[in-house]
Amino acid sequence: MKIQGLAAKTSGAELEPYSYEAPSPQNFQCIIKVLSCGICHSDLHMVDNDWEMTNYPIVPGHEVIGEVIEIGSQVNHIKVGDRVGIGWQRSSCLSCRDCLRGSENLCDQMQALIATGPGGFADYLEVDSRFAFAIPDGIKTNVAGPLLCGGITVYSALRYAGMGSGLEIGVIGVGG
Repeated sequence: MKIQGLAAKTSGAELEPYSYEAPSPQNFQCIIKVLSCGICHSDLHMVDNDWEMTNYPIVPGHEVIGEVIEIGSQVNHIKVGDRVGIGWQRSSCLSCRDCLRGSENLCDQMQALIATGPGGFADYLEVDSRFAFAIPDGIKTNVAGPLLCGGITVYSALRYAGMGSGLEIGVIGVGG
């Protein structure tokens, strides 16, 4: 499948049209038709290679909401037509201690979406379905994307700290 996206070809470059091929999904892979993709300051850091880990050309975008259009043979928790979200992580080993306790972000084999392949500034995105999450009908598509970055950052910190519902808190400095 030919995918059309926007990519920076060098550090600090403006995004320009870029096309590339995505294979047919195998095993746990799926193809998502991108409906919306937020922009986070981390995308800008990656485009500018501020973290010295960018591979060019880079298609940014890690706050992706899309519709599943094709799935691999082992995908069983989402189906074609589902609206899903994909955040910073593209994959991990799913079998190490960190993965088994729900901390895939700490896995030695974790792959970040835009650090290891194209992101969501494209018409389609190929990802490991185990890192695509169903988006409830009550959440608007254009609102859901940032929840997969800044939203999950805040949620994770609150959960880790044992915070419960009904508390009033202040959150400062969310995001890249």
